[in-house]
Amino acid sequence: MHPYRWSESIEPRLQQATERMRRLRATRMPAAAVENLRHWFRIHHTYNSNAIEGNRLTLPETRAVIEDGITIAGKSLKDHFEAVNLAHALDFVEALARRESVLGERDVREIHGTVLRVIDPENAGVYRRISVRIGGSKHVSPQAVQVPEEMRTFGAWLAGAKTEHPVVVCAIAHAWFETIHPFVDGNGRTGRLLANLLLMREHYPAIVLLVEDRARYYMALDASHSGDITAMVELTLDRLDQGFAEYEWAAHEVLEVREFPTD
Repeated sequence: MHPYRWSESIEPRLQQATERMRRLRATRMPAAAVENLRHWFRIHHTYNSNAIEGNRLTLPETRAVIEDGITIAGKSLKDHFEAVNLAHALDFVEALARRESVLGERDVREIHGTVLRVIDPENAGVYRRISVRIGGSKHVSPQAVQVPEEMRTFGAWLAGAKTEHPVVVCAIAHAWFETIHPFVDGNGRTGRLLANLLLMREHYPAIVLLVEDRARYYMALDASHSGDITAMVELTLDRLDQGFAEYEWAAHEVLEVREFPTD
């Protein structure tokens, strides 16, 4: 059983998200339109998730590194590897979202392994062996010796049946994982990938937490450490609105083309 609570005031927005998801699933979109949206998300998620952690690549530079393999003058190799790794980790998460297999602890470690490969191969996918503190937070993460058991508990919940709304499940997983902080580095990027994995598995659009959201995001995480994920759910819903809007705009464009052919 998860240790989280949330306000009932978010229920109308959760129901609205459910209805938008159902309408979106009922809309037939050309494969090219879907691929274009996937491409947009891949670049924007990679840029923003890395920028939250201090990566210095701009959005256009991130795109150039991922798509063209360009090395940006004045930017570190670590910045470049973080962009490439996160894009590949997102590809892995999308593949996981399409599978029928049960999610679990091993999947989380594989996601993290992709996030940190080449950058820190010794710790990629390996639980931390030291105690850590989260900068700017009063939260004290579990001691290193407690991490394996904490992650087994988390993994069992991840693999189990859930009755909560998918957006709430996404927020629970995100908050719980960050509370454990199981790895030396890469926890934030891994947690945001995990949250999107859970949304995509339930046919919701993936979300992009913006670098401009950083202060609000950290405040939501701080609140979640005491068990209240209301702020995390609200932030997730706000960014989910953006994801829905992108798909709905694309669907509207397709509808207009069908209704008003050019020839």
